[in-house]
Amino acid sequence: MLQSTVIPKSKEQLVQRNKQFFTAISKSYDTRLFSYWLYSMQKHAIKQILRNKKATSSSLKILDIGCGTGQLLSHLVKELPHAELYGIDLTEAMVSLAKQKLKQHKNIMVQQTSVEKMPFKDKLFDYVLTTEAFHHFPEPEKALLEMKRVLKDDGKIILIDINFGPGISYIFHKLEPGNKNIYSKKQFQELFKATGLQLIEQKRIGVVAIYNLLEK
Repeated sequence: MLQSTVIPKSKEQLVQRNKQFFTAISKSYDTRLFSYWLYSMQKHAIKQILRNKKATSSSLKILDIGCGTGQLLSHLVKELPHAELYGIDLTEAMVSLAKQKLKQHKNIMVQQTSVEKMPFKDKLFDYVLTTEAFHHFPEPEKALLEMKRVLKDDGKIILIDINFGPGISYIFHKLEPGNKNIYSKKQFQELFKATGLQLIEQKRIGVVAIYNLLEK
C-alpha cells in the first residue's frame, strides 16, 4: 500500500493526493486483514457509545468522518439499529462503495464532503467519530472546530488515529501518500487546547494508535 513520495505541503496538494490515493485503494480497502486491523481500533469507539444511556434511543445521532467504505457504520447499525447514522468521506470512490454496502439501511446517510466544511447544522450530533483519518486532514484545527460546531452541548468526540511511536511514525509519515502529520499525545493535547475542546480520556491502543475522548 505504501510508496515513496514527497509529502505535499499545501492544502490543495494534500487534498488531491488523498483523493488519488484513496481512489486507488478503494476496491481493496475491505480486505479481511485490513478490515480486522481497522476494527481493532473502531471497537473502542463502539464500546464507548454503548455505555451511553441513550444508546438504544432513536434520537441518537452519530457522524463518522472519513467513513471510507462504511465499515464502522456497518458495525454501528448492528448495535444501534434505531440510531440516525451519518458518514462523510472526501473520496467519491469510497462514498460510492459505502452507499452500495449500506443501501438496505434507511437510517444511514453517506455523502462526499470535506471535514473542514460540513453541510450539517450546529449542535446536531451526539457523537462525532473519526478513526484512522485525522492524520490526513490538511487543516487539523479547522477540522476540530467543525467537529465541535456540529456536536451537541452534551455530545462527545471520539478521535482515534494512528501512532506507532516516534521512529516508525516518522517513516510512515514519509511513505504514506497524503498524510499531514502523525500526532503524538502532546500534539493532540495542544490541538485540543487551541480549539477549546476538553480532553476527557487519552490512551494508547496497543502500539498502533492513540484514543482521544473529547467534549466541549
